[in-house]
Amino acid sequence: MNSVVETKVEIVTVEWVQNSFMQYRFHIQIIIDNNIKWDKIIVKRFSQFIQLQNDMLKELNLKKCPFDLPTKKFSIWGSKISDIEDDVIKDRQIQLTKFLYDILNNSFDTKWRDSQSMSQFISLQDNNNWSNLINTMKQQGNKNNIKQHANEDEWLIQFRDCKNELIQCQQSHNINHVMKLRLKINELQNQLSQNKDQTLIISQDELIRRQNLLKMIKEDITDLSLNSTSSTPTGHEPLNLPGEFGIEIAQTTIKKPISNGRRKFGETAHTEGLDNKQLYQDNKLVLQNQDQDLKQLHAMIQRQKALSLEMNTELNQQNEILDGFETDVNRVHGKMNRTDDQARKFNR
Repeated sequence: MNSVVETKVEIVTVEWVQNSFMQYRFHIQIIIDNNIKWDKIIVKRFSQFIQLQNDMLKELNLKKCPFDLPTKKFSIWGSKISDIEDDVIKDRQIQLTKFLYDILNNSFDTKWRDSQSMSQFISLQDNNNWSNLINTMKQQGNKNNIKQHANEDEWLIQFRDCKNELIQCQQSHNINHVMKLRLKINELQNQLSQNKDQTLIISQDELIRRQNLLKMIKEDITDLSLNSTSSTPTGHEPLNLPGEFGIEIAQTTIKKPISNGRRKFGETAHTEGLDNKQLYQDNKLVLQNQDQDLKQLHAMIQRQKALSLEMNTELNQQNEILDGFETDVNRVHGKMNRTDDQARKFNR
């Protein structure tokens, strides 16, 4: 799947310098698949935008630029900042932002954004152009994705192994195997705790999901441990487990308290015949189904957003084509008017 690339341009501040000219501070970002890959602040005057437009026309050997700059609506000579209307300043901010945004996001005709004049205007290093910068950001993102998938696969494989071992422990009721399984779960928990050091490159939602998975398997292991201790034969020596999993198994049989398995408050027809353990398993299954539905909904929203961005890019390209077509129509219309005038003179 192709990456969704967008260049974000916004004005941070507008400053009146020495009561003689306006200075605009622009914030430019390259966003790939909703992640910020490049971030820069540039400070420019309106006269520098005019110079940029002239330099691009000269460099590309063209007479007209398809990207319009705002007209000069006031004179700065003898003006004070209080004399300039806020609407005029806001209108210029919007038009300058649109001018820069349209050039940098124009993937249909890239000669403008990849010109040497534009590279110097936004201070790209090593004589780099905008398209090369975006490609570099994409390649870095692909390398990070490969690393991320590798880490995810390794962690999930270990987790699936732990689930398989849990099934074996439930069949054998071997307390030593349960102890080893707890240690493996603890190691997986440590790996998630090290996520801030980028041992695992995963999103915050995925981190929470994995923590919930570990929480559920720990609860299953705890239930298994209680069942295993209740069936320990009399006369066995106590078994001390190390660390936070230390449990002393008594020499006599442990009897669990008897529960009637019913809840008097909030009962439904579905839960009426279930005991506490069955209720717990049923609630856990409901939560798992809800998590799966939320994950599918999140994926659908992400796809809808990607389609919307692609449609927006396509519409911008179509608008550029229509603008060019309108220019050609106006040019032909002018020629036809001149021809019509010449025909009328010839008839007279």
